[in-house]
Amino acid sequence: MTQAEKDRAAERAIARTVEEWIGRSAIESVSVHAAVDHLGESALFVGVGLKSGKDRPPSSEAIDLQVALRDALEQIDDNRFPYVTFSAPDDSVAEPETRNTA
Repeated sequence: MTQAEKDRAAERAIARTVEEWIGRSAIESVSVHAAVDHLGESALFVGVGLKSGKDRPPSSEAIDLQVALRDALEQIDDNRFPYVTFSAPDDSVAEPETRNTA
């Protein structure tokens, strides 16, 4: 199996697992990007775009989702770690602090 085929299989397994855990109706998009993590190891960076912030799972469920993603990847012989982030259109964005230096 080529790396491109392995990446496509991982994308399918991840999308299926995310939809099972969160529900297709709550998801706007799922993106998967293969890259090297902070330890220099191959990893998968998973972005889950939610339709609303109210659909964001609590931390305990997000951890359970990550475990389910690891299990799904192991079933296809992929040992890359899935780093998961969630975003929604109604997320607030931190504004940089400004200081008056005068």
